[in-house]
Amino acid sequence: MADRTNLAFLVILISCLCACSAFAQTGTITGVVSLPDTSVWSGITVTVLGQSKSAVTQPNGQFTLTNVGAGAVSVQAGKLYYVNARKDTVLSAGQTVTLSLSLARTVRDTMLVQQNGLFITGITNNGNIGALNRFVESGDPGFTWNGQQQLFEASLMLGTDTTRVSDAARFILGITQNNLDRDFQSLSDVVVLTQGADSSVYATAFDDSRANLPPGIPSQPLGLRVTQQTYSYGSAPNNSFLIVRMTLTNMSTVRVENLFVGWYFDWDVGPGPSTNRGETITRQNTIPGINGGLPFETEIACQRNASAGTVFMGIVPLSQAKFRASRAASNALEIFPDAPNRGLTEANKFRYMAFRRDTNSLSDWGIEEDLSTIVSVGGLAAGTYDSSSFSLTPGQSITVGFGVIGASDSPGFIQNALRCQAKWVELGNVLMLTSVAGWSEVPLENFKLEQNFPNPFNPSTTLRYVLPARGTVSIRVFNVLGEVVRTLLETVHPSGLFEVKWDGKDDRGSDVSTGSYFVRLTFAPLGATEVSVRDRKVLLLR
Repeated sequence: MADRTNLAFLVILISCLCACSAFAQTGTITGVVSLPDTSVWSGITVTVLGQSKSAVTQPNGQFTLTNVGAGAVSVQAGKLYYVNARKDTVLSAGQTVTLSLSLARTVRDTMLVQQNGLFITGITNNGNIGALNRFVESGDPGFTWNGQQQLFEASLMLGTDTTRVSDAARFILGITQNNLDRDFQSLSDVVVLTQGADSSVYATAFDDSRANLPPGIPSQPLGLRVTQQTYSYGSAPNNSFLIVRMTLTNMSTVRVENLFVGWYFDWDVGPGPSTNRGETITRQNTIPGINGGLPFETEIACQRNASAGTVFMGIVPLSQAKFRASRAASNALEIFPDAPNRGLTEANKFRYMAFRRDTNSLSDWGIEEDLSTIVSVGGLAAGTYDSSSFSLTPGQSITVGFGVIGASDSPGFIQNALRCQAKWVELGNVLMLTSVAGWSEVPLENFKLEQNFPNPFNPSTTLRYVLPARGTVSIRVFNVLGEVVRTLLETVHPSGLFEVKWDGKDDRGSDVSTGSYFVRLTFAPLGATEVSVRDRKVLLLR
């Protein structure tokens, strides 16, 4: 009798489980996404905002999203160089909802909020972080760390000399600085590539074609297009930084020489700006696959509240180990209109990106005061090009990266910055060292792409390559059909031995399937027309 009772209980339990499964709180969203100016509508990313659910459209624009959490949902379709389409709907458990989304062509200035459990910030298509075309005001995301606003302004700056600066930073007219320069023209809405509890990736694009227009200080445009991606993560140890990855392409018909890429951050750390201290910290980092696994020296720009000592905000270079220049700038002495050197003029923007101070070059002015942080990569060093210099011929691109970091204490701040650099490498990007210990003995007479290791691999693999001279480099992954799966590198590179990682993902951040792939290294010395190519077959086993 007891056995029959247990059997009956088991049958009832199984029936309940089946019933629960049948009424799972998920549904399906299908539909079509259309563009205004082409009949090929494939490759458009469709995302359920706030859920780790995304799909890519077929050639006819159709998409299917399964196992979407039921309830009120927002579905967004996005593609670079278009305006996003978004639909809000209610999805019932077991229901299929069909949506039609149409992307627009006319792009407008936009900002989307990117956040995780530690910070909230705003991503724009105008070269600002935290607010769109203005200083951070009440209601703007700014850069809110642990619930407290820490930012007044964050703006991109590009320059080649004191008269050629394209930027979104404040400009000085007479004795006022009540506006931001607006040299960047939006080319794309801010597109959500992925958004979920584990990670979020946003993309956008803009150029500097407004550099010759007011408001601001008119300047001749550099002819640069910026394609930007920002990465944030939901859990430790990666949830304390925002990665900003920018690919700059020379869209003009002339060579761009001596290019600096910089950021201006007016942090107001803590309850107010008057008790800030700042410095550039030098530390050792060790990243597998970089510098032969040996430690290398890197820099981290920091501002902190000296009175409370519980908030640290800053920036770390990602595409190279050290800044070209960094400055904990006194707003009174170096930024404001009544500063002794006239403040943040266009000429001083370039000088601050090009040079450190002659005195206390890595520190502030020795007192608690209102500070800003200015950092840069690229440019000339001692009149010659080194591994941190950028020079782009027409059509050439270079990828640079910065990490925006927060922490509640000094050791945590440093560890977060070093981890941010490691994550940059994990994403498949290159971190260049201005001096590489132990590599001087590597023969450079041969152009090489070595076999990846490990091989077969899962989930990531490393490839080493040798360049005999400074030149343009691209590293791409192809499938067996000859289609580009992932662009790992596209930049101007110095000579030397380098390493690049592939994490087994495509350009959209999705895992590729098991199989054989081909990695192609393409190299052309600067000034030469001859192109050299090396291929390696790699095997991914999931």
